[in-house]
Amino acid sequence: MTETTPTSQALYQALWNSADILRSKMDANEYKSYLLGLVFYKYLSDKMLFEVAKTMQEPTDDLEQALELYRKYYADEETHEDLIDVLMDQQSYVIEPDLTFTALITAINDGTFQLEFLAQGFRNIERSDDLFENLFEDIDLYSKKLGATPQK
Repeated sequence: MTETTPTSQALYQALWNSADILRSKMDANEYKSYLLGLVFYKYLSDKMLFEVAKTMQEPTDDLEQALELYRKYYADEETHEDLIDVLMDQQSYVIEPDLTFTALITAINDGTFQLEFLAQGFRNIERSDDLFENLFEDIDLYSKKLGATPQK
């Protein structure tokens, strides 16, 4: 058993309490699938954005800046296909700029988020390579257990 400092124990308790509030009426084991799925989607999204910045020789540690670079090169007819090819070769998946985790968080904050955006991001990754097939199958984004409406 590992020792925990008061700070790490307080952090653990705060995270647990937050997760407990967010999961609402959902069983903790079921909620785990949602939480881990979203964390992994964020990881894949962030990794791809940083890869884009590195590939385009404009490395950054700022996700917003990386997203803007990605939007620019994704929309550019001269760089679009090559960028997609590099991402598929390096990572075996591509997430459209507006479906990245960073873009979705902005949409949530702006009040323009649509649940279908996240669902499409999940589908795009699952279809990109056999490696990712059914990766997010345990996540039912349309479950009423998540909230009464898609925005909730």
